[in-house]
Amino acid sequence: MSYKTAYRRFVNLCACFRDLHEIGYRLQSVYNLREEHVRALVRSWEARGDAVGTIDNKLSYLRTLVAWAGKRGMVKESRSYASDPEAFRRTSYAKEDKSWEAKGVDPLEVIERVSRLDRVVAMQLELQWALGLRVEESFLLRPVQALRQALERERVRVEHGTKGGRPREVSLDEVVQVEVLSRAADLAVSASGTMIPRKYALEGWRNRYYYVVRRSGISREEGLKVTSHGLRHQYLQRMFERITGRPAPVKGGGGYDPGLLELAMREVVERAGHSDPYKAGAYLGRLAGARGALAEPCAGSGGGGLPAPAVR
Repeated sequence: MSYKTAYRRFVNLCACFRDLHEIGYRLQSVYNLREEHVRALVRSWEARGDAVGTIDNKLSYLRTLVAWAGKRGMVKESRSYASDPEAFRRTSYAKEDKSWEAKGVDPLEVIERVSRLDRVVAMQLELQWALGLRVEESFLLRPVQALRQALERERVRVEHGTKGGRPREVSLDEVVQVEVLSRAADLAVSASGTMIPRKYALEGWRNRYYYVVRRSGISREEGLKVTSHGLRHQYLQRMFERITGRPAPVKGGGGYDPGLLELAMREVVERAGHSDPYKAGAYLGRLAGARGALAEPCAGSGGGGLPAPAVR
């Protein structure tokens, strides 16, 4: 864990206990924290207008803390504590398609241009596109180890740089994913196992990465109007369409087979590193009411799929 991540976690946990104190709970120790305290916190955050995503982030810090204290599983999803659980579901879906293809941007063309500036940054972008990694996960992936896992088990364990410290496994469905890992392994630095060049600490590399992507036009405000995170959205939408046979709701899809929809939602949240099936909506769009009889595929749907054949 980086110093920045540890510090952010510490500051947020202090804020949580300060909030508890302000609403009348004066705990002497983290070991005294119970679910009733978590519920009271969520209700107070709701009352002051905190966004669903903000509350979810705070709970992720608490979840890590109580696991360390031997109470793993005590902190549940935010809607379990909300005064209006449905409101939490309604507000946590994507209203805008954040994938690169939605902006008419071809990821591989852009990544090729980035490689002329910095081939490591380009490779990390390609890992985000091929495996749905977060930016920090692409920094800290050990590609040699990941390639070995891919060849032996057709899946990759993602454990460094994950949100909330939750490891996950990503199944491989496309030959191109193994090819991307193979090229990433060629750039691995022996000392750390990552692709971060020896002269950079993590914070310095993070600055270098964002300098290169901004210079390449990868910015929400200007240039291509896309962000690195949009590659993760595109990966998860692509996987959803592979399972259901139809585009994600945020792309105008609908009329899904109920069984396939449930399977796709579970798969999306697992590969994204979440535990709540409703988190799928953050990438796919509004899923409530999306079930229905299967219809003919939408014209022009392609979901930005990869052209390679399946591994299995």
